[in-house]
Amino acid sequence: MSKPEKFLNIGISILEARGEKPGCSGKQLWRMIRQARNLLEEQGIIYPDEEPGQKTMGTLRVLVLDEKGNPTPAQVKLFPLKSGESAKTFHRVNGRIDMIREMTGEDGSLDKLLPTGAYMMEISKGSEYIILMEEVRVTETEMTKSFRLERFVHLGERGYYAGDLHHHSIYSSPVYGGDDDVCETPEEVSCSMRAMGLSYGALSDHHNTLNHDSWRAQEKEDFLPIVSKEISTTNGHVMALGVEKDIIYHAPWGEERTEEALRAEFRSVAEQIRREGGLPQLNHPRDYSVSTSFNPAFYDMLDIFQTMEIWNGSHPMYYGTTNADAAKLWRDLLEQGRYIPAVTGSDTHNIRANDYHELFREIMWLCETLEEHREIRESLAEEYQTEWDCLELLHKSLLPAMEKWAESNLTSGGVRTYVKLEGKPTVQKVLDALRKGQSFLTNGPILYAEPRKEGMALTILGNLPLEQLYIYGSGGYERKMALTEREENQGKKYYDYSLILPWNEEIRECRWLFFAAASDFTNLAITNPTQNMQYFW
Repeated sequence: MSKPEKFLNIGISILEARGEKPGCSGKQLWRMIRQARNLLEEQGIIYPDEEPGQKTMGTLRVLVLDEKGNPTPAQVKLFPLKSGESAKTFHRVNGRIDMIREMTGEDGSLDKLLPTGAYMMEISKGSEYIILMEEVRVTETEMTKSFRLERFVHLGERGYYAGDLHHHSIYSSPVYGGDDDVCETPEEVSCSMRAMGLSYGALSDHHNTLNHDSWRAQEKEDFLPIVSKEISTTNGHVMALGVEKDIIYHAPWGEERTEEALRAEFRSVAEQIRREGGLPQLNHPRDYSVSTSFNPAFYDMLDIFQTMEIWNGSHPMYYGTTNADAAKLWRDLLEQGRYIPAVTGSDTHNIRANDYHELFREIMWLCETLEEHREIRESLAEEYQTEWDCLELLHKSLLPAMEKWAESNLTSGGVRTYVKLEGKPTVQKVLDALRKGQSFLTNGPILYAEPRKEGMALTILGNLPLEQLYIYGSGGYERKMALTEREENQGKKYYDYSLILPWNEEIRECRWLFFAAASDFTNLAITNPTQNMQYFW
């Protein structure tokens, strides 16, 4: 499935969950978009270059220091400001995706050649740091901007460490026998992960284990590389976390492709991973494609996996998406007493996160242009009425949210898994914490729960504001409550909504509880369940 088709399918799934009836697939919609371009070109209406004419270029040099004054990798986002825009009027959702994502290096610096003009610059380093925003003007004269990050919480001191369990590199590309359009080296991936404040990361390429030596070489005092491989079985993707050897298995095809043979393939893969001391993980179990999604007929054998990726970063965690379907599967298993800890993985194939820039721009231009040329639109609608109606629905009601998601969460560590462990992270400690569900999942906020005698203590922190807390328990228990910032924290540069949730009769009846905190799906955290709470009552 192409990236444009995938992006459109995500939008269509969300529309369907809202009760809309798009009536077409991403593939059909993409075909109509190409045909619309052809019709416009026949009339001499050409999709414009982003910046017609010759560009004047300038160099922006960025230097970032950590809270101790040491140079550090950090994420740098640049948003070009159009004529009339300023820091006061800039809004991330503005009808275009033209963000430039980079990162500073080991020496804390970034030299970037850019078209001259005004930009909003965002400096960040994951969940534990205050986000810095500043307007800069790039001219033909080189300019240096220095920043010092401010850490508002050090979760490592509390035993929590963030990581990305699902990331690709050039070793997934055709250069090494794969079929993914990835060009980044393990060194670039490591820098990108550290720029997001991650303490560990798994490089999980398809088809081979050729990245292992270069990935292990990325170990730093503050970063633990975990070798891994995403195994493309004939009926779903399985992660071999922490396994040095390549996993060899028989893939049934043709007449061999029976249900029992497919089940045996899964068992063989999971058993080999366990024998090698690794962690067998089921990735994106409700993906669009049959070949990458877990077969629902095998529901009874899900317990062979030790973790399940319910939140894949290439999709938003939103009603109607494959992530929402995976989360529902996970919760259904919990109700049956089948506990498989949940994890995230960014599934990044492009650390600069410009996958959807041109597609988004093309859709916006197409809708606006066809609105001006009604005769071409009517001609198009004769053959593609369903697809055109679907595109209008996406354009009017969903593209702004998709724009915010693409600019906020798509890259290394855009979704991350925090694990709780004792002492300095090691591969074994991280894998054990994942197996036990001593973790929470997030694309920004910090959320973890600790049972106490007086109630459930929830630590809820963020560098962006939050609005709602969601409480889920066994037996279908659900509750939503508005979050109120702690009075003593008001006026600070970060947000603290931490609270103690008293035990009540409804909660006492729950065998397990898990929590979510969010402002929207681009600023969301989810815990794994807390069990055996009777000890604290």
